[in-house]
Amino acid sequence: MEKVKQTLLFAMTIAFAIVMVFVSSGCDDTDPNPMGYRPIVFVHGMAGSADQFELQAMRFASNGYPASFISGFEYDTTMTSIEAWFYVENLNKHINDVFDETGADQVDLLGHSMGTMVSQDYLSFDTYAAKVAHYVNIDGQESDSLPGGVPTLALWAEFSVGGAGADREIVGARNVLLPATTHVQAASCTASFVEMFKFFNNDKEPDTVEIVTSTDKNIELSGKLIYFMTNNTPNDFTLKIYEVDPDTGLRVSEKPKYTKKIDNVDGTFKMTKARPGKSYEFFVSRDDYSYRLYYEPFVRSDCLIRLKIVPEDGIIDMMIPKSENKSGMVIVRNMEFRGQGVSLNDYDSLTVNGTELLTEEMSPSVGGTIGLFVLDYNDDGVSDLSQNIEDFSWIPFVSAVDLYIPGVDPPDGTISIKVTERGTNGLERVINIPNWTSKISRSLLQFNNL
Repeated sequence: MEKVKQTLLFAMTIAFAIVMVFVSSGCDDTDPNPMGYRPIVFVHGMAGSADQFELQAMRFASNGYPASFISGFEYDTTMTSIEAWFYVENLNKHINDVFDETGADQVDLLGHSMGTMVSQDYLSFDTYAAKVAHYVNIDGQESDSLPGGVPTLALWAEFSVGGAGADREIVGARNVLLPATTHVQAASCTASFVEMFKFFNNDKEPDTVEIVTSTDKNIELSGKLIYFMTNNTPNDFTLKIYEVDPDTGLRVSEKPKYTKKIDNVDGTFKMTKARPGKSYEFFVSRDDYSYRLYYEPFVRSDCLIRLKIVPEDGIIDMMIPKSENKSGMVIVRNMEFRGQGVSLNDYDSLTVNGTELLTEEMSPSVGGTIGLFVLDYNDDGVSDLSQNIEDFSWIPFVSAVDLYIPGVDPPDGTISIKVTERGTNGLERVINIPNWTSKISRSLLQFNNL
């Protein structure tokens, strides 16, 4: 039976390999590996990408893992008509490439959500299961036995789209319930990091759960430019990275710190002379079409950055108003936004120039949201926060709100976006950006989480 499955997989791989994406960590890493850590491979879920493991990768690196040992396997999640095991051969190629890069003979594999289907199908082949020392199944597919017989940690979110975590299990695995945790949060939070680290390292506690600030003069910022959901690489874009003033989002200098022409071969970029604690604007452009992506200050090398855009004149882009006197943005966090209208233990706050977006009226409809479009939807200069914009509800993990934000070209003011994270005793995160008009550019902001 296994030989038949291998033959089918080979044939389908030849026919469809163009949709698969191999992604290494991107890091130039000369750090030694005195602890003998194994490489880590993360497989994302629906509408996801490797950056859902971005914070965890930096936590592992803060505990001594070589950053180059941590990678993500990415694929087009819109191909829902194809069985998950279609991707197995390409995951195997990724793991073999990891072996070539690191000299290891086994990896620690993690799958999240839809990625657990891909991972469990991979482990159903004995020859592939032998390449995996440990497997972490993050809030996804259940099983009545250990996948491939590989030691397994199954992490279940208490509040999940898949049902209550306490009601799900993988028989024979170490099943752990993550209290007060949501589906995507289960892949990115510190609580899951602790469980992963211990599982990979004979129950040894990590030295820290923090993303530790580097003491090096320079850090590396590297990753890929990709299209949202498909993870395919756009062609013929230019990336320029500028240092910005964190108080205004304005560029410190009009001379970019880094420039690269992005093609559709692999879409990668690598800036090796970023400074710890600095804020940067990632400006992606092709002709008159552009994106500006903003992050919290980078404190150490970050090698799983994903600059996500949508195709020009595609369905999503056509839904976004382009105005000469209004601004808009997409706010992203790899942890679901949860507001006052959700009857759970705690909630977030998300404000734009002081206006709360997670209102009691809005919160039930954004309970599974990690990407929030903020725009003057009717292009009428009037905000309406009484309900979610239903036209965006078909996009996985995405919601939209109707908020009027004045914009001008060139910018003459600052838009301040603040997130107060639930469960942190009021930890506030702030990203400030110029009030670009939505006609000039699309702005995307990505926040961290604990």
